[in-house]
Amino acid sequence: MTEQDFKVNANGFTALNAHDGYRKDNSLWFAECSECGEHISNSRHDNEWKHTVYTFKKFYSQENFERNVYNQASSYQVNYCPKVENKVVECVVEVLA
Repeated sequence: MTEQDFKVNANGFTALNAHDGYRKDNSLWFAECSECGEHISNSRHDNEWKHTVYTFKKFYSQENFERNVYNQASSYQVNYCPKVENKVVECVVEVLA
């Protein structure tokens, strides 16, 4: 990947503070979305920055919920910023006390 790959995305957001995902083959990168501040990822297999959209998160304790450490989740990836596109998906959250 080049520095240009880190900065610009054609889908309405910019990847900030991009860094290596620490894989031996250098195929996974992480950054922060310029629009919503969420973590985004880029794989050499897809070659585009993507947001992970969560539809379900299950926490096994209140402590995990407060730390945002979920135990089960359902998600999918999109190549646009949900905030920019006004396509924010509600995430169902379940906390087991």
